Amino acid sequence: GEDTVQQVLDETSRCNRRGCQLTHHVMLWVVLAMGLLTDLPLAEVFRHCRRLRPGQGHAKRAALCRARRRLGVAPLRRLFRRVVQPLARPDLPGGFYHGLRLVGIDGTVYDVPDSPANARVFGRPTGGRGDGAFPQVRKLSLVELGSHAELALVLKPCRCSENAMVAGLLPHLRPGMLLLCDRNFFSYALWQQLCSRRVEIL
Repeated sequence: GEDTVQQVLDETSRCNRRGCQLTHHVMLWVVLAMGLLTDLPLAEVFRHCRRLRPGQGHAKRAALCRARRRLGVAPLRRLFRRVVQPLARPDLPGGFYHGLRLVGIDGTVYDVPDSPANARVFGRPTGGRGDGAFPQVRKLSLVELGSHAELALVLKPCRCSENAMVAGLLPHLRPGMLLLCDRNFFSYALWQQLCSRRVEIL
């Protein structure tokens, strides 16, 4: 809610000048709305958010982009850590097996805007005809299977393997979970790490 958003802004030292229309508070809600309204451009997302705050004026795309950059990543990371939690209740179909919460690891790759900075940080996929048209980022997620809630994620350059990323998800696994893995993660070392965390694995 509003209190949690304000807390994470305070904790990450995001304070605004007086009279600023695109405050960090407003932009944090806009960025969250971007995750829901993925088919709309940024200015349209802002227009939809504006309905929640009567009297909020219009904003151009360039101003919104600058305000989003000023907000940065830190408040979103903190908000994610504070809010995200397993959602499945024991009666949810596919949520549990013999009392163990079902979770899985899921990977995907996203295109990111074609800029020199993104190409430098994330890299481009390679193939028989050379480099891909867009830089790409690889995401590996820990997902609660019953609710499809994303409990944790790791982002790396596109050429990074999922096996090299899985260590970033281990701190988010808890006793009482049953982790379903595909054969890509078949590893004695991973099995040992999960057993030390009292996590079951299939």
